[in-house]
Amino acid sequence: GLLKADDDAAWRIAFEVGSAAFERWHPMVGQTIVVEGTAENAKFGALVQSKDANFWIDQPAAWPAELDGKKVRVSGKLVERSDLPVMEMPEEPKRLLGGVMYVPKGTDIERAKRRFVIEQPRWELLD
Repeated sequence: GLLKADDDAAWRIAFEVGSAAFERWHPMVGQTIVVEGTAENAKFGALVQSKDANFWIDQPAAWPAELDGKKVRVSGKLVERSDLPVMEMPEEPKRLLGGVMYVPKGTDIERAKRRFVIEQPRWELLD
């Protein structure tokens, strides 16, 4: 079936990075940050959903089962990457590719590819 906006946390990130959250966090790229949020295993890797932004975790590729869905505090170097596999939704989708986030027609694809990543992350369980 077609991907819906709420199918995966990764879908929301493509849109969020173009928002006010991007403006807030972008000046901190290259710096060590500390964020608190929910550890989630999304289609394209492990991430932390904070109150105002989502952050991918460079390693591991997935949270351990005991952390998935739990509140965590993560610190590490904030970087920006433009590597999400984003494509415009075809007008007549007959067959959609797996491993791709489809965005509405007219979306700025380069902007939608951006994401924040925390490199060399250290985390602790808060729950």
